[in-house]
Amino acid sequence: FGAFSTLTSLAASSGIADVLSQEGPSFTLFAPSEAAFGALDAVPTQAVDDDEDIDSSVRADILKYHAVQGDSLTASDLPATDVPTLLGGETVSVTADMVSQANIPATNGVIHKLNAPLLPPTASVDFTDRTLADTSVTDTDSLTVDGSYFPEAGGYIVLHEGSAGGSIVGNSEYVEGPGVQNEVTVYLDTDFSGRSSVTLVAMPHDDDGDGTFDPSSDTAYQLDGSPVTDQAEITIESTDSN
Repeated sequence: FGAFSTLTSLAASSGIADVLSQEGPSFTLFAPSEAAFGALDAVPTQAVDDDEDIDSSVRADILKYHAVQGDSLTASDLPATDVPTLLGGETVSVTADMVSQANIPATNGVIHKLNAPLLPPTASVDFTDRTLADTSVTDTDSLTVDGSYFPEAGGYIVLHEGSAGGSIVGNSEYVEGPGVQNEVTVYLDTDFSGRSSVTLVAMPHDDDGDGTFDPSSDTAYQLDGSPVTDQAEITIESTDSN
């Protein structure tokens, strides 16, 4: 698949290649060309912890949105409207003019080459465990979230303490969409320097159009009826020499 070398590499590293190589189900894969991936602005992150599924990354989420399980869709089925994808059932619509090469046969389905990537309607985020000095987790510091994808409305990455419903302890500046943004800075407004550890949940929120985060109006992006999140365990090491 020389025409899809970027797609092949991303699918292998994210575990999506294993999903699509199953012999039982039939799949339709809408495969972006090499040039098409440039529209994402950056390579989607594959940042998962050891206790997370390999296909839970930003990279995997974007690729899941390009795959449909069930009866193979051929060129004669286009336009295909509101077809459920592997990304939590989020639907996609594909027209014939989006396809530059149709009906490429596969052993368990069919591939259609796309001129541009399909952009999911919800956000995705990668946030991994780490160890930090107690001098770097005060309310004057910031944390870096590994990666994100935002749809057209853009938004913010917000950190919640403990769980998705926990108190907000920091948020990023506005992140433009649609596209991938890696190493997003989130500014803390809580001091964790007296703690040995803390659980933080990164949650993408949308923007109501004013470019300023407001927790009362900028709601969390959803997938499968639940907020999009990624949790990180932050181990805090003391710098006290006594």
